[in-house]
Amino acid sequence: MQHTAQNTSPEAPPCQYHRLPRHGKPDLFFSGCLLGGAWEHASPAEADRNWWEIALYKTSVGAYLLASTYHVVEEGDRTTSTVIAFCEAKSLREFFDINDGPVSELAGSILLQAMAKDHSLRAAFAGFTMP
Repeated sequence: MQHTAQNTSPEAPPCQYHRLPRHGKPDLFFSGCLLGGAWEHASPAEADRNWWEIALYKTSVGAYLLASTYHVVEEGDRTTSTVIAFCEAKSLREFFDINDGPVSELAGSILLQAMAKDHSLRAAFAGFTMP
């Protein structure tokens, strides 16, 4: 599994306007900052065909947005995008607590990036099991 982190600066970037696509819904426009992002291929054999990317944003009003996009090139070049909104860091933590084990490397990567930039996330994820 190939895994690449993005936006690893230790300082939170300034707020910008963002547009996130959503499968079957209008795009989501908001002001905020990208806290972390990463992508991975399911296997080295799929390195040029299919990949998944996720990103975590904090909006200018303090909500968190978890964006996920899965790209499939081999069957007609299509993407499926989803955005999940959380009103506070605690709600995001509860979302990840649903699983009975540690989060994936991909999710762990963006959470570590985001916690380095956001005090509320550091507090909410204290003691959380990372890969």
